[in-house]
Amino acid sequence: GIEGNFDKGDCVEVWDGESLIARGLTNYNVVDMQKLVGVSSDQIEEILGYVDFESMVHIDNLVFLNRD
Repeated sequence: GIEGNFDKGDCVEVWDGESLIARGLTNYNVVDMQKLVGVSSDQIEEILGYVDFESMVHIDNLVFLNRD
């Protein structure tokens, strides 16, 4: 799920259960991202009425952290 309050372009943490796995820059704000959870990228425009990016956080703006 999505937690917290953030705007487009903010740095967020990506968690897998109880493990922090990455940090990245968002392509959408929290309200829009909540609407897009579990949705295919080809449905973004239908749901939001616009499409800026096909991903919530693009891989080029994502840093994966070491998992020991």
